[in-house]
Amino acid sequence: MPAGEFRWLFLATRLFTLISTGLGLFVSGIDNSAHIGGLISGILLALLVGWPALMPAAPATDLQAHFGRACWPAPS
Repeated sequence: MPAGEFRWLFLATRLFTLISTGLGLFVSGIDNSAHIGGLISGILLALLVGWPALMPAAPATDLQAHFGRACWPAPS
């Protein structure tokens, strides 16, 4: 994703979060704890699902060099 698009989406998400929390403070009948709970669970779910994308790829290794030649017979 291009950096400019990410910044725009991140800004829109922060504004939406602030507006929904602000409405919860000033409008009766809106449960602010539900908004905060949804925010926390969304962050945790995004970290859980996106964690492999955040980790760098491990370099490919030769299995014989990693585990030793005794694990595999010599090619015939």
